[in-house]
Amino acid sequence: MTFSQALRFSGNLSAFLAVSERFNAQILKRLTLLVFFVLFGNSAELMAQCASSGNSTDGYYTGIRQVIFNTINNATILEDNAYSDFTGISTTVSRTSTYDLSVYVNTDGNYTVNTMVWVDWNQDADFADAGESFILGTATNVVNGLTSASPYAVTIPATATLGTTIMRVSTKWNGYPTSCQTGFDGEVEDYSINVVLPAEINVQGKAIDIVDGDVSPSTLDDTDFGSIYSVSGSVSHTFTIQNSGGDDLLLSGNPRVAISGAQASDFSVTTQPAAAITGGGGSSTFVIHFDPSSTGLRIATVTIASNDADENPYNFQIQGAGSGPPEIDVTGKGISIFDGDTSPSVNDDTYFGSADIVTGLVNHTFTVSSSGTSSLILTGAPAVVLSGTHAADFSVTTQPAASISPSGGSSVFVVRFDPSATGIRTATISIANNDPDENPYNFSIQGTGSAAPEMDIKGNGISIVDGVTSTSVPNGTDFGNTDINTGLPVHTFSIINTGSGDLTLTGSPRVSVFGAQASDFSVTQQPASATVAAQGGTQTFQITFNPPLTGLRQATVSITNNDADESPYTFAVRGTGTINPEIDIRGNGISIANGDNVPGTADSTDVGSVLVGGNTRHITYSIFNSGPAALHLTGSWPLVAISGVHAGDFSVHTPPIGTIAPGSSTTFKIGFSPLTSGTRSATLTINNDDLDESSYSFAIQGTGTSNGSIHPEIDIQGNLISIDSLNNTPSANDGTYIGQIAVVGGALNQTFMINNSGVDDLLLTSIPLVNITGSHAADFSITQQPSTPVSPSGAVPFTVTFNPSAPGLRSALITVENNDENENPYSFIVQGFGLTYPEIEVQGNGFVISSGDASPSTLDSTDFGDVTPSFGQALATYTIYNSGDSTLVLTGNPLVSVTGNAANEFVVTSMPTASIPVGGNSDFTIKFDPAQTGSRNVTVSIENNDSNESPYSFNLTGNGAGSLTPFPCISRFYHVYGDNGVIAYMDATVNPYAYTTIKTVGYSINGAGYNIEDGLLYAFEQDNYPSGNNIVRIDGDLQVDVLTAVAVPFLSWRADFDISGNMYFWDDTGTKIAIFDASEGTITYQTRNGATWVPIDMAFLEYDGNFYGIHGSTLYQYDPMTNTVSTVSIAGRLADDYSSGTNSAYYGAAWSDDTGYIFTTNSQSGRMYKISPTGTSIYVGLGAANLNKSDGASCPLVPAPLPTTGTVGDFVWIDSDANGVHDAGEPGLPGVTVSLYSIDNLFIASAITDQNGEYSFTNLSPSEYYIKFTNPPSGFSLTQQKVGSAVSDSDPNASTGQTDNFFVGVGLVDESIDAGYTATGVGDFIWNDNISQNGAQDYGEAGVPGVTVELVTPNTPYTNIATTTSNAFGYYSFRNVTPGTYRIRVSNLPGGYAFVSRNNAADDIDSDIRRAIIALIRSR
Repeated sequence: MTFSQALRFSGNLSAFLAVSERFNAQILKRLTLLVFFVLFGNSAELMAQCASSGNSTDGYYTGIRQVIFNTINNATILEDNAYSDFTGISTTVSRTSTYDLSVYVNTDGNYTVNTMVWVDWNQDADFADAGESFILGTATNVVNGLTSASPYAVTIPATATLGTTIMRVSTKWNGYPTSCQTGFDGEVEDYSINVVLPAEINVQGKAIDIVDGDVSPSTLDDTDFGSIYSVSGSVSHTFTIQNSGGDDLLLSGNPRVAISGAQASDFSVTTQPAAAITGGGGSSTFVIHFDPSSTGLRIATVTIASNDADENPYNFQIQGAGSGPPEIDVTGKGISIFDGDTSPSVNDDTYFGSADIVTGLVNHTFTVSSSGTSSLILTGAPAVVLSGTHAADFSVTTQPAASISPSGGSSVFVVRFDPSATGIRTATISIANNDPDENPYNFSIQGTGSAAPEMDIKGNGISIVDGVTSTSVPNGTDFGNTDINTGLPVHTFSIINTGSGDLTLTGSPRVSVFGAQASDFSVTQQPASATVAAQGGTQTFQITFNPPLTGLRQATVSITNNDADESPYTFAVRGTGTINPEIDIRGNGISIANGDNVPGTADSTDVGSVLVGGNTRHITYSIFNSGPAALHLTGSWPLVAISGVHAGDFSVHTPPIGTIAPGSSTTFKIGFSPLTSGTRSATLTINNDDLDESSYSFAIQGTGTSNGSIHPEIDIQGNLISIDSLNNTPSANDGTYIGQIAVVGGALNQTFMINNSGVDDLLLTSIPLVNITGSHAADFSITQQPSTPVSPSGAVPFTVTFNPSAPGLRSALITVENNDENENPYSFIVQGFGLTYPEIEVQGNGFVISSGDASPSTLDSTDFGDVTPSFGQALATYTIYNSGDSTLVLTGNPLVSVTGNAANEFVVTSMPTASIPVGGNSDFTIKFDPAQTGSRNVTVSIENNDSNESPYSFNLTGNGAGSLTPFPCISRFYHVYGDNGVIAYMDATVNPYAYTTIKTVGYSINGAGYNIEDGLLYAFEQDNYPSGNNIVRIDGDLQVDVLTAVAVPFLSWRADFDISGNMYFWDDTGTKIAIFDASEGTITYQTRNGATWVPIDMAFLEYDGNFYGIHGSTLYQYDPMTNTVSTVSIAGRLADDYSSGTNSAYYGAAWSDDTGYIFTTNSQSGRMYKISPTGTSIYVGLGAANLNKSDGASCPLVPAPLPTTGTVGDFVWIDSDANGVHDAGEPGLPGVTVSLYSIDNLFIASAITDQNGEYSFTNLSPSEYYIKFTNPPSGFSLTQQKVGSAVSDSDPNASTGQTDNFFVGVGLVDESIDAGYTATGVGDFIWNDNISQNGAQDYGEAGVPGVTVELVTPNTPYTNIATTTSNAFGYYSFRNVTPGTYRIRVSNLPGGYAFVSRNNAADDIDSDIRRAIIALIRSR
């Protein structure tokens, strides 16, 4: 009592006396308890916490009445109690969570009690750590009242040790108790508290985590519901809520999963999850239904409120697109099968052809395509249904996907035809779907069931191949040696029909034999019926061999039948004719049958009784040869062999002679001298050359008798301990329990001693001397036999080896026959136990990695090679095999551990299973992600239950590579394509364009782009290594890094870089754009505006900063500044080729140049086009067969995309007869203006035809052009267009002077663009006949300019109608002359010129002027 308490009580004597009285009682109680604990200790201790208790004998009821904490609600009766162990009452609490703690107490009158609570949070068996004590306050004058601090908010520390710990509640009168105090006026109660991790929510779609706050819906995790028909389409996606924490996850929302946002009404939760999800891996699902109310992108937010402290609420965005109707199409062999088609055809695989009704299986693959703008949903279950009369003859072995992406998505299904009967078999395929006008999609399929026999012949159950010319004893075609006098072997053969149709034997006889010795083989039994039933029917026949002569005899068996490819069915037979001896052995004149095993006295095979140790009894047997040939005894000396357990009791006394003539005999004698009493038996064997009795053997026996004069005494010991004969309780002490050893490769040895304590020799009388019998005898062997005899007081050892063939207890009986009359045989049981063991082995890339291997290699994937630090990574998968005979258990935590200085750079991304069955295996994957350059090394360790290889360890290495070599820009245009990752550049200097492969990188890659910032090529890896959809990086050394650290959440193959090192790429639906920053290794996302991106590739055009792609005849433009997709209709050659069917809708590669054009190739035709941003298309060339590859990349360091090596020309002529055809002799027309244009109206160049009418344009880029012909000499106009062939016609339009468009390619010379002109009045040509001087216009003879030409009346005096002069090329003309008859008068010739004679050649090339310079002409 304190001094202040004494002052308080001085004012109230009675109260003071009461307190004093109680205090004395308290002292007494404390003393009592002290004695108790010294004597007995505290039996209520848990987890080694200190003992604490009140006083249960002081008569006071101060104590605890009720404790409430989370789920603990424990009330107790009013009693005088010191301590209660309530550790069987438990509650589970989670770290960082807060729970109310309330304690009710009894003060036992008008007294004040104090209450404390302790929790051992760190489970160190004391309550002394900070934060482990809680003051629950006081209570006064209550029977069952709350303490002043109740309810007390207890927050579970974040550092609390997980698992079960102790909560101690203590109430004390007159002061606060301590945690280990005892003997006080009060009560203590202990409870159990289970500390777990707090609830941890995670949501998945398609087993992929959806991050809290995710605003980038994806088809990969089902947050993107795809394109759905807004009128009648809908789709449901299932999501899973997981609780990876320890505490229960409580969903507190109403509803538990809520949807909000502008288009929330388009989404509904049709199935809500459970309200509570258990900790430690519990889960519950919910279903969201998307039913778009209109077209366009529809977005909403999913919200899940819960008790997860740091993710409440859990939000993520979902989206779907309302679109136009889906459009289904089904193709076979690439050919559309119309809905409702009832005419099966081989062209589209709806006709399956002919298949055998037993063995025929025909599989055809069909493709369901979605060409609409909404996802195609196959609504049937199953998706493809078969019906019709013969539907059972068809089956769908592979069903298509239930949902198929719009705008080109597809999925295949496989139909198998397995006819059950012959004839036409038909069925109908029906595919229920959401295409509003083709649901269901039906078409007929058909096949023909056929039946055909299939013949097989067997002898002795072994097939004999048709046409075989070799023979065999096992299949009966070799009859072996047969005596020509007595032998008539008969062999039976079976005809089996394994086919589906009846087999008919059409020959007469049904089985025939032919060949030089056919008469030696006779069919002594023909097949009973000519018909062998289908599907396993059998008929038999027999052939007898009866050779008339010795030596080899051969023939051929033939069976004619209706098996299309095995008639006749033939095979060879053979046998050898011999003359044989005939052995017979007699005893006492009576024949002893070969194989006789019942000895008798009549034939002397039972030799009777003989005294052990007495005289040997001899028995004589005779060998007779009753055959026509000499009998030879072929065994080793003495020609008669004795075997058996008691062979040592018998001996050959007199051997027979070795050769016995026909009709002769010989004798031999056997001696019997028993080693011990009792029945003694053996077997006699005489080997000889009698064909059917070549090993003649029979049993003999005799009886050993004793007169009691021989006294050996056998005793067998193991480990110096005697083993009783007939002992059946094996023991490790005496070695009869040999021990336990592994079933695979194990063996144990145990040596036993045979002792003779008698006065006579101990004889071991069996062969072998020690025998092993019993169900497990094969598991034991005598690896060391004893010797015999054993002299008195002597001993000999023998060793038993135990090598178990199966697990568990294995037993056998050891038997030793001997001459100890009262212990013969001496036998006892031995046992051993077969153990099973696992056997671990690890392989990489199919190569074994030995445990302890310290030499990493690329062969077994322990050397990862060069990987660039930061976001360059490499992965390797290893396989753990169990080649043992019991389950291999991986015992480590983690199952595979990595240690070493670079351990954080080698991460096990997927663990193996913890248990691997016998013969099983399991994979694990390690990712190498170097943090720095240089050699990086670690050790992998796998702890397991393989006793001699745990842990199984090996070293890994990898090299953090330095800077990368830039990719070489050999060409402007690159392709990256194919399953093996072919990188090729386009050679634009040849026609057609060709591709040169520079590397096959071994990855299925697509979606390429060239990054001008780092000079590297990037693409998308598409072959699921390790999980698909990864970005790969290709350097100038053509090394490939898979950037697995860059998470790409969707499939993509359409991408390109801008000039800032950012690669833009679309998801597979064309609705989401992502941006990969190659310098940072990060991906961001943008919300698309405008149209859906449909093209399968895109190219960045630096000219305007936009991305472009082509689909059908539409140009798609993506503006990265506004994230908007717009479209432009393409005009020109590309559109024409698409409309005509020359091109498909898909353009497999896209590039750009420096002049503002996009280039693309069509995936069907391989044609290459140049397209302006406004949609003008120009055909620029045809690629080689491999031009139409999947993806292209532009290398902007190469400025000139295509060479300028094209030429076009060449001729303008005078069409004298106006027939539109350039005929022989019609001259060229000089002076005509020829203008060249590209088809987008860009003027290129102009020329004037030379004196021969020729022109030419050279150094042209590949493109489409047209030409205009203008300004001909006066009086000329264009003739008819395109009348003759391409080389002789006139190409321009007669009205406009413009040609059609034509193509000029690389190195192409086109000399077929010609034009013909006709004169519309009178005129032509004045020339210098200076080459041939023959009065005819020859090639190269130039015109004469400046000559005066007059048109005059036909009769004198001539009246001048018009006057002109020849032009610079010698041409003249008079236009618009009135039809009639005229003359031409020529004057003013240049000096030195004179007229040649007229009419010396054809009209169009002769001279028409008389020397009088007057020519009569008629105007037309």
